[in-house]
Amino acid sequence: MRFYACILLLMLIAIIADSSDIKAQTMIDDSEFFEFSETLRAREHKISQKLRCPICQGQSIAESDALIAKRLRLMVLEELQKGKNEQEIIVEIKKRYGDYVSFKPPFNSGTLMLWLGPFLILGLILYLARHKFSWEQSE
Repeated sequence: MRFYACILLLMLIAIIADSSDIKAQTMIDDSEFFEFSETLRAREHKISQKLRCPICQGQSIAESDALIAKRLRLMVLEELQKGKNEQEIIVEIKKRYGDYVSFKPPFNSGTLMLWLGPFLILGLILYLARHKFSWEQSE
């Protein structure tokens, strides 16, 4: 029994040590953002406000503290430094993450339900409410 307890303890220590190493590798130091000029960071912030964080609920990548949001902000800065304009950067990010990352998704077949869904649901609610009201009157 002690043998299994020792094995379990060693496995637990190995997992904890490994996860702290992964966390250190995946974290982005905020000092990386300061190596860019102030004007570049201002442009990045403007673009970042137009892009939704892929894992956050309704937050832009400028507002989010999620790792993916930090990586996207850093990517925007790097692309700006390469000379790309705002539209080119947004198109590149949409290619990788889809139209979801845009706070203003385009009206196309892929986003049809996104645009028309609220109206369809409202219509269904009104239809059901009207029929329920008419059923109550007929009784």
